[in-house]
Amino acid sequence: MMEDKLLTVTHDLVKQNFDIDQQELFVEEALAKRIEELMNSNPILLKSIFYRIDLNESKLGMALVSMQGPELFIELARQVIERLKLKAETRLKYSK
Repeated sequence: MMEDKLLTVTHDLVKQNFDIDQQELFVEEALAKRIEELMNSNPILLKSIFYRIDLNESKLGMALVSMQGPELFIELARQVIERLKLKAETRLKYSK
């Protein structure tokens, strides 16, 4: 039950921050595609989103220098989902 709620809140945070609406099953792929779109069309907005969600700068930097193409976008999506999941856990913990 708690895991379902955590996934729902995490999914809602992804939708809110990246303006995508996908089923939980495909969030990583949709987010990777959205990150690629933003990196190509509006990198300043993407950087702003990463800053707002407080993405780990050292992990982000390592991915940016060591990966490219689809591999990079999937890794960034995983980092975003991991961070938003932590935010969701905190929200659920303190909302009771």
